[in-house]
Amino acid sequence: MLLLTAIGLTLPIYYFGMPAGNDLPQHYRFIYTFYDAVRSGDLYPSWPGETNLGFGDIGIRFYPPLAYYVVVLFRSLTDSWTTALAGAICFWFFVGGMGTYLLARESFSEKASLAGALIFMAMPYHVNQVYNAGLFAEFAGLAILPFCFLFVRRVILSGKMVDLAGLAISFALLILAHLPLVIIGGIGLAVYALALFSRENGRAGILKLGSGFAVALAMSSFYWVRMISELALVNHTLPQFTERKYDFHQNFLAGIFYMSPTEYAETSLWFTDILLAIALAMIVPTLIVLFLSRERIKRGTFIPFLSVLSVAILISTPLSIWLWEGIGLLGKIQFPWRFLGLISLSASVLIAGSMDELPALFRTKLRPAGLIAIGLIVAGFVFTAAQVIRPANYSSRPEFDKQFISYRSDESYECWWPVASRREALANRSKVSVDGRNVEIQRWIADERMIVLGAGVGTEVRIATFYYPFWKATVNGSDAEVERLDDGTIGVSIPPGAAGIRLYFEPPVYETASWYFSLTTWLVLLSFLIFTLAKKTRRGQLA
Repeated sequence: MLLLTAIGLTLPIYYFGMPAGNDLPQHYRFIYTFYDAVRSGDLYPSWPGETNLGFGDIGIRFYPPLAYYVVVLFRSLTDSWTTALAGAICFWFFVGGMGTYLLARESFSEKASLAGALIFMAMPYHVNQVYNAGLFAEFAGLAILPFCFLFVRRVILSGKMVDLAGLAISFALLILAHLPLVIIGGIGLAVYALALFSRENGRAGILKLGSGFAVALAMSSFYWVRMISELALVNHTLPQFTERKYDFHQNFLAGIFYMSPTEYAETSLWFTDILLAIALAMIVPTLIVLFLSRERIKRGTFIPFLSVLSVAILISTPLSIWLWEGIGLLGKIQFPWRFLGLISLSASVLIAGSMDELPALFRTKLRPAGLIAIGLIVAGFVFTAAQVIRPANYSSRPEFDKQFISYRSDESYECWWPVASRREALANRSKVSVDGRNVEIQRWIADERMIVLGAGVGTEVRIATFYYPFWKATVNGSDAEVERLDDGTIGVSIPPGAAGIRLYFEPPVYETASWYFSLTTWLVLLSFLIFTLAKKTRRGQLA
C-alpha cells in the first residue's frame, strides 16, 4: 500500500513532466556535478566540472549530497532525467511513509499506523515540497526524519545497541540530506525525548542518545568538517543572502496577523498559512479522541507528539520571535515556515493514534463528530490533489530532458560563488587568456588543468576558474604561486620562453582525514550490524 501510494503521488510527473520550483535549477546543477563526478570515478567531488560557465562554484562543498546520489543512482537505470527524478521522488515518498508507519506502529495498531503513514505521504506541505516549492533536499530529509524519532524512542525505552546504531545511521543521513531540517528535527527530537524520559531511564537515556548522535557526527564528518571549516569563503554567508526576503522576521507562519495586507498578498506566506490551517484541521480527530477518551490515553502515546506539535507551531509563528532573536542558530533556518514539515509529521502520527479510537465514536451519539473528522482528512487529500498537484507548472518529458542538459554548465546562483569571485569575470569566457603566446590546452577536467604555452616574454596568465585557496600550480614542473586576480579568477605568472602550467585542486588535510574517519566509522557500524544479524539468524536456525 505504501509503495502504491508513493507511485500514485509521483504519477503526475511521469505523465505531465517535471514540475518547476524556485530552487530546483540549482539542485539540478548539483545533481549534474555529482553525476559527472561519479561517472569519472570521483565519488565525492571537491570542485565542479563545467558548472557556472566553466568558472565553477563551491556549492557542492557546502550543500549536503545525499539527495543527489539517489538521483544519480536512478539515472544509471534510465536514459531520461525526468524518469530518474520521478524515481527518486517516488523513493523518498516511500521512505517517508515507511518511517512514519514504523514510528506509529510503536504505539498503535497496524491499520492505524498505515493510515497515519498514508496521511503523512499526502500531507499538503510534504507534497508541495516537490510539486511547487522546489525543496528537493528538504523533501528527502523529511522522509528520513521519522526514522530519527523511531530510534530515539527505542533507544530511550529499550536501549539496545542495534537501536543505537539505527539512531546513528538515521541522524547521519539526515545531516547528509538537509541542514536546516537537522536544526528543526533536533528541536523536535529534544522535545520528544524529554517527554519520554522518566526517573528510571533519564540518565541512561541521555548517555545513549548522546552516544548515538556522536557516532552520527563521525559518520557524516566527511561532509560537515569541510563545510564548517570553509564557511567564511562562500557568498552564502554574506548579508545580501541572509537579509530581506531571507530574514526570518519576514517568514513566520500566521503572517496575516503581523504583516500589512498588501505585503502579505505579495508573498507566498498566504499559501503556507493555508497549509498550516489544513494540517491543523486534519488533526481534529485526535483532539476529539483526546477529549473523549482521556482516561485511556497513555503518556507514552499522545503526549510526546502533542508536545512536539505544540513546540513546532509556537516556533513557526511570531510568538517565538524572542527565541529567534536570542538564538543565532535558529536564524540559520531562515524560514520559520519550514517547521511545517515537523508539524505535518507529528500531526500524522497523532492522527494515526486517533484511528484506533475513532470507530467507537460511530457507535455513540457523537457519530456526526466522527463523520466531520473523517471529512476533514478527506478534504486535506482533496486539497493536495486540487491545489498542490494539479496547478503545478509542468515541463514535458522531452522539453525537460533537453533543458536539463543546460544545467551542466549554465550560470549558477551567486550565493554559491567564492567570496573572492566577481560577476565581471564572466564577460571573458576564454579558458586561458595571455598576450603574445600560443595556447594549447592538453587537459581540462574538474580538478585539473594542463596548459602548454608557446615562447614569449614573462607575463601573467589568466585562467577562467574562480580562485579558491586549495588550487595549486606548477610551472615547468616547479611550484608556482596561484594568484587571485581582480575579477576573482586565477592568475599564474610564467617566465620567458615556452611554459607548461599544471593547475590542480588539492583538498586540505582535514578534508582527507575526515573522509577516512567517516569511512572507518561506517565500516565498523555496518560490520557490527551484519555480525548481529548473522548471530540472530544462527540462533533462529538452532531454535
